[in-house]
Amino acid sequence: MEVFERVFWAFGPCIDGFKHCMPVICIDGTHLYGKYKGTLLVATSVDASFQVFPIAFAVVEGENTSSWSWFLGCIRDRVTQRDGLCVISDRHPGIIAAMRTCILRILSQANYAMSNVIFNIVLCFAIEAMGLGAHPRRKTR
Repeated sequence: MEVFERVFWAFGPCIDGFKHCMPVICIDGTHLYGKYKGTLLVATSVDASFQVFPIAFAVVEGENTSSWSWFLGCIRDRVTQRDGLCVISDRHPGIIAAMRTCILRILSQANYAMSNVIFNIVLCFAIEAMGLGAHPRRKTR
């Protein structure tokens, strides 16, 4: 028996229009009530008129690290590969863990091109900027 797990969708005009939006993505999730259970994940941005601009949607089993990682990966693969995006969220633990995993993966891939010293400095600032605490190798006073 096949069971529905997740679905992601983004409308073509929204994908095309996001190229002209501010480099900001707001993500959030809301629980679905009624006959069908799950969580609706939504990504929006802000257009040139400072209006809410829908980007992508997904229905997942729940708001957890796995579903947020999958949703953010779908946005990166299917909507935009744009660098320098600002992500705004409600700091749900699943979002923070997914973002931390994403940043650590990107920075670890960059390690091949940078020396360990520069990599550790960037990693320290990235982790502290996200409010995830101090880097384990960094000495605190």
